[in-house]
Amino acid sequence: IDRKEGYPTKIVYTLKKLLHQTSQYQILDAAAKEGIYPLIAQHIPKERNSDREQAVFNFGLHYSMYSLHNIKKMFKNVHALLKQKFAVPVTEESYHRNYLKYPEETLFRKYAYDQGVNLHAYTALEIEMREKLKVRGHKERTIPSDVREWFIEAIDKLPQEKLRVIELPKQFNLLEFMRTFERLVRAGVTITAPDQVLTAMEIK
Repeated sequence: IDRKEGYPTKIVYTLKKLLHQTSQYQILDAAAKEGIYPLIAQHIPKERNSDREQAVFNFGLHYSMYSLHNIKKMFKNVHALLKQKFAVPVTEESYHRNYLKYPEETLFRKYAYDQGVNLHAYTALEIEMREKLKVRGHKERTIPSDVREWFIEAIDKLPQEKLRVIELPKQFNLLEFMRTFERLVRAGVTITAPDQVLTAMEIK
């Protein structure tokens, strides 16, 4: 609870809000580990950074109501489907897909690429770093030196791996794809190929 706000009059509302923030972080962390986090806002141009940030927030909020176990399973299934159709080799650009929250992240991403660390593990670490700063109540636009040092050391400990990553068409909306996937599964359809979902989305 923010000390400046004093003791909240609506304690239940405040607790619910804190719970949502925690579950949102868990959702985004799971999305990063399953390799779909960079795809959440990929349909929004990079110059619209605040819109990309909002899209990620909305995604986390949308799935924060779901069971984490079920969400992880769905993320894994969706990633496998998209990989069938859209997988390409990792490039340095792959590390820069996520929206920028702090300018230093550009250097960290280049460093992670140069070290050859697993992209999904790096993305999860970046989310963890942002969460650390959020919990600390950090409001500056730059990363404090102690967190920078921790982050570099943590990058050095990440697994090294050459991956294939998913490169989606520019207008592809991941949330829409996932909602369509859910709708088909609920209707009893067995999904084995991405085109089943894409056809249902009416993307030609």
